[in-house]
Amino acid sequence: MLKSGITKINIISQAQCQNDLKYMSTIPRLPMKVKMIFPVVVITISLLLVEPIALQMVWSQQGNDTTISTDTTSDINSGVFPPDSSPYNLTYGEWSAKWWQWVLSLPQDINPLTDQIGEHCAQGQNQTGPVWFLAGTFGGSVQRTCTIPEGKAILFPVLNSGNVKTDPSETEEDLRVTTKEAVDNPAILEANIDGVPLQNLHNYRTESPLFNVTLPEGNIFGVPELNSEAVSDGYWVMLEPLPVGDHSVNFRGADTAAVAGGLVTEVTYQLTIAPEAAAMTVTNATEASDVQNAPTT
Repeated sequence: MLKSGITKINIISQAQCQNDLKYMSTIPRLPMKVKMIFPVVVITISLLLVEPIALQMVWSQQGNDTTISTDTTSDINSGVFPPDSSPYNLTYGEWSAKWWQWVLSLPQDINPLTDQIGEHCAQGQNQTGPVWFLAGTFGGSVQRTCTIPEGKAILFPVLNSGNVKTDPSETEEDLRVTTKEAVDNPAILEANIDGVPLQNLHNYRTESPLFNVTLPEGNIFGVPELNSEAVSDGYWVMLEPLPVGDHSVNFRGADTAAVAGGLVTEVTYQLTIAPEAAAMTVTNATEASDVQNAPTT
């Protein structure tokens, strides 16, 4: 399971894990379970080296705002699509699925989740679509800059989790159990736009439908290419299009386990909302740089 916080890899004997959950290193000839823990994403990989490979992946991504309001009134955030709305004819849950499909489809070397400064914020974005995606981190605090074409709504996760199906016997309900537990009772949910805190973020929780996912070669989990199905659960914010000019978006989040271990992730985006022609010029220059700097084979 990939979890927000520090990065560590434990190699565990499957029998030992089942009996008493003690971790020990073994030589990878027998069925193994590899547990990789990251600040924002959690992935558990079971590799049966003698039999067909089976993978179980769970990721958790966390965003920004420090206290959770107990007010159960409806959404009161100006400039934010209400959580029960369907922006551009899709629900929040359907947009969250598209966000995961976007971020998991990108190789690690150009993935916005591992980007420290924002140079890859335009990677894989649908330039003709109505919504722009912002990524969180694998833990810690980062500051990124990003230029976004005017007229785009902006979607980001405050705290979210997901599960990729790797065992044919798993049902959709099985997948949802893990994602639900990961975001129940969050310790931190915070977000502010241009310094103005958003309220009642607990009201923005949503589940995705079952969706298809593709992990490419060189993916952020370091596993072989994979086509499968997944689900997610979490707290999402979709901003209405911001006016042309400079803006700041900050989000921070943690689940109870993350806070107990002192593991919190936070992202601050310094955004420039540019007239579309100018934004496209910046995007094309960034993509050209990525191609130029890509490793040769």
